[in-house]
Amino acid sequence: MRSKPRRARPAVLRAVAVASALAWGGCGSEKVSSVEVTSVTLRPASATLIVGDSRRFTADIRDQDGNAVPATIVTWSATPASVITVDDSGLVQAVGAGSGTVRATAQGVSGSASITVEPPPTIAVSSSTAS
Repeated sequence: MRSKPRRARPAVLRAVAVASALAWGGCGSEKVSSVEVTSVTLRPASATLIVGDSRRFTADIRDQDGNAVPATIVTWSATPASVITVDDSGLVQAVGAGSGTVRATAQGVSGSASITVEPPPTIAVSSSTAS
């Protein structure tokens, strides 16, 4: 007499799928690098902006061998807030005249760039009177 092959229960299949996903590094779409960051370099290294301008900065993140470290969470900050602000993607906005610093931090390692913000140009308007 032949026995019928047993079918796996859905709960068992789900447990196997979850265990496999965890073994392969998780099941989420966001990847986080396990390589240690040793340097963060901002590009551009410095910039001069006019109040009201914006400029995108990028963080070049490297490991001890100089290899790029992909999928690393970067935290952006800018000081002073009266001169520049920065969003989560590295977009710097010039809000007041002066000097400031934008900083990117990944795994506790930081890099920075200097920013000079100039006031908007003034345009002198003169009127002449015809006689």
